[in-house]
Amino acid sequence: MIDAALAARAQLQIERADEIEAVTIEADSAGHSDQFERGPAKRRPTQVVEAQFAQPFLVASALVHGKIGIAAVDGLGDAPVLALADRIVGVSRDGRPKGSLSIMVQRTDGRSVAIEATDPIGSPRKPLTEAEFEAKFRDCAGNAVRPLPDASVDAVLTDIQRLQTLPDARELIAAFAG
Repeated sequence: MIDAALAARAQLQIERADEIEAVTIEADSAGHSDQFERGPAKRRPTQVVEAQFAQPFLVASALVHGKIGIAAVDGLGDAPVLALADRIVGVSRDGRPKGSLSIMVQRTDGRSVAIEATDPIGSPRKPLTEAEFEAKFRDCAGNAVRPLPDASVDAVLTDIQRLQTLPDARELIAAFAG
């Protein structure tokens, strides 16, 4: 759903949250129940672990910021995200395949787009590009309890690129042992 929300944002050339009039997520009945009938935690999570599984919050974060990363998931008090999450409408559609989702985003100027959510980026059918992998790794490394210095991140990324030829995979964890 995050990928579909980001695609909708790009297609509609949304730059600011106030350009979004409405957002509707259509799901099968079980998905709808899980995300839209379980109380306020899906729209206004109070802890990071809750936020990781809160579709309205994550979709709002993606639409507002144009990306999702650790900082966005940790942005529990982000007023524009919370305001948009409160306005996202969930619709249950009988007969929809289990786990399938679509999103409809409408701009304040009336333009809208509907996008069917497919395999997420990073899944076996849509593997990350090298650039996406590097960006995700850098985000994780920079938000670790003990963030890695840039030089260590660069060294680990280099080792990952040559993983098949590394004589000993323990070289990969050396940067994390400090």
